[in-house]
Amino acid sequence: MIRPLRPDDGPAMAAIEPSEDTSGLPRLLMKPAFAGLAFEEDGQMRGFITGWSIDQDGEVIQISVHPDHRRRGIGQDLLARFRQDFGRKGCRLEVRADNTIAQRLYRKAGFVEVGRRKGYYPAGPNNDAENDAENDAENTKHERKPPFHIDITGTAS
Repeated sequence: MIRPLRPDDGPAMAAIEPSEDTSGLPRLLMKPAFAGLAFEEDGQMRGFITGWSIDQDGEVIQISVHPDHRRRGIGQDLLARFRQDFGRKGCRLEVRADNTIAQRLYRKAGFVEVGRRKGYYPAGPNNDAENDAENDAENTKHERKPPFHIDITGTAS
């Protein structure tokens, strides 16, 4: 079942995405433009999606699915519902260049790449910004793979 996020969902979100600071969730939920949904099964949150929506123009900030429940279509269902509820005029998102699993999900949902932002993500483990420095010598021989922005416009089906 997909439902709106609630103020008490912070601990369940943190269990799915341990690096996520969910302490501000109650304040976010009070903002009219905040959009958040949870996928719940057997009384347990299995995944969530957060973003912003202004006048049915949506922006996905994060989709997370618990590792034990991935590859079951939960992310796909959350994304489709987000577009239906919050992105009827269009929906955009950004994804790291090395996150090929997410890119596959987004392309399957009809998103297309519209640009790349060099160094968009901050330095850190597995982030392109950190890898940029390590790969500078290689970049003269190979195309650099910075994070990119993918976007879809139109009506969600």
